Amino acid sequence: MSLFEQNVLVLDQVRNLTGGDCTILNVDGSPAATIRLEDSAVSRLFRGSRDMTITENGRPVLQITDGRVVTDAAGTELAVLTSHNGLFTTKITVQMGDGAIFECEGPLAGQDFTVTMGERVAARIAGQMQGVPYNLMGRGRYVLSLDPALPRPTGVR
Repeated sequence: MSLFEQNVLVLDQVRNLTGGDCTILNVDGSPAATIRLEDSAVSRLFRGSRDMTITENGRPVLQITDGRVVTDAAGTELAVLTSHNGLFTTKITVQMGDGAIFECEGPLAGQDFTVTMGERVAARIAGQMQGVPYNLMGRGRYVLSLDPALPRPTGVR
C-alpha cells in the first residue's frame, strides 16, 4: 500500500548532532518510507532542518526545500509552508497548489498537534511517550491519524 493511501502512520525519529532522520512506519510496524535531512550538521545547528526528502522504496516522492516549499519527485510545487510561532503555540499554514489551506497547530513545546481545513479536523499528530531511556537517546515517536475522507494527492507516487 502506498504511503499516500494510508490513514495512520507512525513517525519514528532519531535526533542527534549529525542528523534527525525519521522512519515512517505502517500501523503494523513495517517501514513505509523515510525522511532524510539534507542539511549539513552545522546548518541544522544554527537554522534547524530546512531541506528534507521523503523516500518510499528508495525513490524520492516528496521534497521540502528552504523549510517551506513542498515539491513532488519531478519538482512540481505542491504546497507552501508558513510557520507562525506564538508565545505558547506554534502554527504552520499549508497552502496547497489548488488553493486549499490547512492549519497545523499545537503547543510550542508540545507533542500533540491538530491539522484543520476550515472547521474540519483533517488529521491529528500525537506524540507517544516511550520512556526515559528512549527520550535520552534522542528518540521520538509520533502517530499521524488522517481523516479517511480526506482527498489524497493525485499524481504523487
